[in-house]
Amino acid sequence: MKQSYHLEAPQGLINDPNGLCEFQGFYHIFFQWNPKAKDHSYKCWGHYISADMINWEFCGKAIEPGETFDKFGTYSGSACVVGEKLYIFYTGNNKIDGNRKSSQCLAISNDGKNFKKVGVILTTPQGYTEHFRDPKVNFDGKIFQMVIGAQQSNGKGAVVYTESQDGKNWGAVKKIASSKNFEMIECPDFVEIDGEKILFYGLQKRDNAADEVVSAESVYKFFTDSDLDFGAEKVDKGFDFYAPQTFQTSDGRKIMLAWMSRLSDAQERFLADDAPNIHCLTMPREIFLSNKKLFQKPAREMYKMLGEKISATCNIPRKFFCKIEKNLTGRNFSVELNDEIKICWTAEKIFKLRRKDITSGNFEERICALNELQEIEIWSDNSSVEIFLNGGEVAMSARTFPEENFFEIKLIGDLSAENLNVQKIF
Repeated sequence: MKQSYHLEAPQGLINDPNGLCEFQGFYHIFFQWNPKAKDHSYKCWGHYISADMINWEFCGKAIEPGETFDKFGTYSGSACVVGEKLYIFYTGNNKIDGNRKSSQCLAISNDGKNFKKVGVILTTPQGYTEHFRDPKVNFDGKIFQMVIGAQQSNGKGAVVYTESQDGKNWGAVKKIASSKNFEMIECPDFVEIDGEKILFYGLQKRDNAADEVVSAESVYKFFTDSDLDFGAEKVDKGFDFYAPQTFQTSDGRKIMLAWMSRLSDAQERFLADDAPNIHCLTMPREIFLSNKKLFQKPAREMYKMLGEKISATCNIPRKFFCKIEKNLTGRNFSVELNDEIKICWTAEKIFKLRRKDITSGNFEERICALNELQEIEIWSDNSSVEIFLNGGEVAMSARTFPEENFFEIKLIGDLSAENLNVQKIF
């Protein structure tokens, strides 16, 4: 089950990526982490750093509960480079007589590893419940701009916005978007690419009476109006993708990572039962616009991991890269990886990703309609696949449930091994 090039924690549970940034010559990935158990009962921030986005050093805990304002959890947030310092913005979770109290908090570091908590910088305003969290802050060198996921007092979700000159004192909170169909909006991220404003966010259905999550999915929209229910598209059209966050590299690229899980309880137990940890993050992905459409594909550094070419007709290691191209649109074919994953394309221009759920023995399916199919990239790790279509027009992610330590590729229909370029990933 242990992943190779997808980031995991050494033990416990990992979820949302937080604080993504490039600081003092290193890439930093923080994440929600429970090192004590494979559940959501405790939240601190774990931390990885890398000079090349391929080789990562695990740095342990970055910030953890302890103060009055965050003693029940240091929840999701983001990072900004401010001169020679790194500012971390996060949601501190407290409980008073069993009732949740959320506060937006700040911690500052001189070296990117050791953080000093400044304290609370923003409390929940009137008109909102204490489901008020996940500050994503952008800093342009002059103004700090923050978006926060929220639930209004009427029980419906919203995204709010506020600004600051110094990152510590914040102005009035303004609602910039809301939902009529979802009870909570979480993990917002506001990005500008080629002059287009794009909002990423999590749509969450909740049972407000029981204070429980019913379902959730990550979407984005070009920000032309304030209706979060209209014009939203899934960021990733596969199975396991949630809470994406972006940052900008020093060479101007926008990079995104997400939590690679929306598994069922039974699937989680299967992945966790015989392992010290559970869940992982996606590969770093570059996001960009093409013909005013959002594209995403593996960060260019990922291609440096590709090794020797191998035959698609032999058993291959679970860590592999495969590119399929050459006149695919009018064909009918499927590519099967053992009995775990099936990738299908029809002449009716429907792409299907099918995954065997080992807990039930049945196949789950995700479907995507395309005008044409030019190429498929498959990135397989020990217990996951990430698939990119047409140079990033569509991305589909899935955790897999290994029954063998190798893959046999079976081609069915109008496709031959000559169409496949298969390479090891080292």
